[in-house]
Parts: sequence; C-alpha cells; structure tokens
Amino acid sequence: MKKLRLLFIHFPPSEFDLAPIPCLSNELRILKWSGFPFPNLPSSFQPDGLVELILQHSNIKQLWNNSVKPLYNLKIIDLSCSDNVRKIEDFKVVPNLEKLILEACERVVEIHPSIKFLRRLTLLNLNYCTSLENLPTTINDLDSLKVLQLSDCKSLRNLLEDLGNLNSLKEFQLCGTSVTELPSSIASLENLRIIFPLQDINYGEGFPISGRLYSLKEVDLTWCHVGDGEIPEDFCCLAFLEHVKLIDNDFSYLPACFNRLTKLQILDLRLCENLKSLGPELPPSLEMVRVDECSSLDTFLDPLNDQYCNLRCSATCVFCFELVRRQGSKRTAFASLKRYLQNPPNQSKRFDIVLPGNEIPAWFTHQSSGTSTSFPLDPNLCNSKWMGLAVSVFPKTGVGFLHAII
Repeated sequence: MKKLRLLFIHFPPSEFDLAPIPCLSNELRILKWSGFPFPNLPSSFQPDGLVELILQHSNIKQLWNNSVKPLYNLKIIDLSCSDNVRKIEDFKVVPNLEKLILEACERVVEIHPSIKFLRRLTLLNLNYCTSLENLPTTINDLDSLKVLQLSDCKSLRNLLEDLGNLNSLKEFQLCGTSVTELPSSIASLENLRIIFPLQDINYGEGFPISGRLYSLKEVDLTWCHVGDGEIPEDFCCLAFLEHVKLIDNDFSYLPACFNRLTKLQILDLRLCENLKSLGPELPPSLEMVRVDECSSLDTFLDPLNDQYCNLRCSATCVFCFELVRRQGSKRTAFASLKRYLQNPPNQSKRFDIVLPGNEIPAWFTHQSSGTSTSFPLDPNLCNSKWMGLAVSVFPKTGVGFLHAII
C-alpha cells in the first residue's frame, strides 16, 4: 500500500503488543491511529505530504528524530491522552502547523522554546497537562494564536508577564491552574473574546479584567469568591459582553452598572446563595437569566413592580422557593409572559420560564396528564395575529431530565 493516503485505525494497544512496528506509506495525507502502541514512528516514515497526525491514547514517546525532513504540509498534531509524551523536541520540523493538541498528556513537563517558529499556529490545547509547570517565553511570539487552553494544568503557577504580542488571541482558558493572578499585559489583548479565568483568586485585591478589553464577549467567573463591592465599575465598560457566568459566588447584589452592558444576552447566576434581588440593574437586551438554586433570592420579575417593565427575558429559577413564597409562581410566570408578548424582542425566539410549583395554571387550555397531549389548530393561523403557543409542564417529583418535542 505504497500509495495509501488515508489511514484510520482504532485498536487497543494489546492488539499490537507482539507485532513489529509497521511500514507506513510516505504518501499518507492523514494518519489517525487511536491507541498507537509503539514509542516511535518508523524511521522510514518520511511523509512529505502529511496534513494531519492524530495519535490519541497512544504510547508514543518521541515523534521524530534528528534526521527527519521538515514536514511543510503538516497542519494538525493531536496526541491527546498519550501518557508517555514528555515533550516535542523541535518544532522547526513543522513550520506550518496550525493546531497542536496535547490535552491530558499528563507527563508533559515543558513546551520546547522552538514553538516560536510556529507562526501559523492558531490553537494550542494543553488542557489537563497536569505536570506542566511553566510556559516558554517564546509563546509570546505566536502572533497567529487564537485559542490558548490551559485548564486544569494544576502544576502551572505562573503565566508569562508579557503576553502582549498575542494580538490574535480570542479565547483564553486557565481554570483549575495554580495561577493566582493574571499579568497586566492581558489588558492589551484587544481581540480577546472569551476568557475563563481563575477560580482561586481574591478579586477584592484586584480584579484582573478592565474596560480595555473592549472586544470581550464572554466571561466566566464561576466559583471565584466574588463578594459585594468586588465587581468594579470598569467591568461594565466591557460594552460587547454577551455572556457572563457568575456561578457560585458570594455577592448579594449586582452593581447598578450592569445595565450599561447593552449587548448582554445570557447572565448565569446559579448557586449564588447570598443573592437577594435582581431588578433595575439588568439590561433590556437580556434573553436568558439563570438563578437556579439562589436560595436567598426573593425579588425577581416581580409582577407588581414596574421596574421590570423593560425586561422580557427567559428565566430559570429552579429551587428558588423564597422567590415563589413571596411572589407566587403563577403570578410571576403570567406577568413575565405578558411583558414578553407586549413587545417581543425577537418573535423567532422562544420564551421560557421555569419556577417551582405544584400545578398547571387554570388559564392553560387542553390540559391533560401523561407524557403527551394534542389539540386542533386553526388552519388560518398564519393570516391572523397569532403569536405562538404557551405550554406549561409540571413533571413528576424525581424527574431529573425533561425533554419536550412540540
């Protein structure tokens, strides 16, 4: 098979334990071998046209020796979950590489400084490289890098002080590391869209995100111990934010400046047990608010409060019993739906509200018990002012997952 161009193999290593290393076609364009059982690629393997090298769950220790010729066409290397990989010796062999994936290579201790030669690299995935302690300073030369993933690199304690040359970086993940602060140079990354930052930083001593990151669209501050007064005013200068996760934090209120986030669509506040109320600080652009298990929440979407008149978002309020005790689930749901129908932000999008309760409101017609229901529709609906269907579901106690098809 000297002319073979595609080779896909998925065998557990035991299938090849006693076999000699095979000859591989030098005409290969894609080599995808899950469970590759050998420590090295064959010395005769000189695939000038190779585009993708995917050896997940492999026993590979060393990709190439000093005699290998440059692989100018190689775009992707994926060695995910390959426990014997410690490092890749010389990146000059693959000067046009675009994606390097070493996820869950738990013995990788360093990234070779020659990574600076990968000027076309757009993705560097080092998630779960639990032995990785440092990054080479030459990473700052990767001016095409768009995604840098360092989540759960538990031994990683420090980031480079200078990240300012990563001008193309759009997504930066580093949850679950031992890093305690972000370098100030991150504020100069003007194309950054998504950041999943630190979980164990004390944000009261200095919030690492400023209004200079004006292109940021998504921020994840889950379990960051953010308390009252620790979200500064300049956070609300991030005018392009669309998605904010503040799950499991300590604050009891959101700052009023949140209403300046005029493009915010999704706000996730689940498990914020001290959160007491949500009101005028929420921008009308919101499409979804999640406050599940916010056990202290007693004011949100209040049907008797005019301050919510501009808020027409979906909401999930699972286990918000204090909210229901004070406002009532049926009144809150009806008022929220009424606000939405009076001026729907986008008629092509659905509206959902999830609240604790024990019955379907009486104003829903065609009620039935069981797993399905049906009813006739007026054939002239498309020519009327009909806006859609309102559906109410009360699942049995203990149901952990609900899937509805309409």
